[in-house]
Amino acid sequence: SLPHERHELLLAWAYAEFREHSLERYDELADVLLASLHERLAPNDRLWTKLLLQMPRLPRTVLELLRSDVASAASPRLTLGLTTLRDLALQRDAWRPACLELLLELCT
Repeated sequence: SLPHERHELLLAWAYAEFREHSLERYDELADVLLASLHERLAPNDRLWTKLLLQMPRLPRTVLELLRSDVASAASPRLTLGLTTLRDLALQRDAWRPACLELLLELCT
């Protein structure tokens, strides 16, 4: 599929935008891009996690996408959402507190 074939190009573009433009512009573009990919990718597609781990910066709206993935036990994205939260907590220090807080909310 198209996202799989072009994910390296997507990451190169993201890094160029991150370096050359304001954080506000980057966040707006990354938000639209990631929201679109979230809708297009299959609920169990690990490319979603891979992109989140490799993007130079994640807009805060990603947390809401992840929250919607894990909000219900019936969610088709539950397993991927939980593993993505775990991976972000382990590999992206800046995201660790938010991911752990969301994971803990799910335990109560």
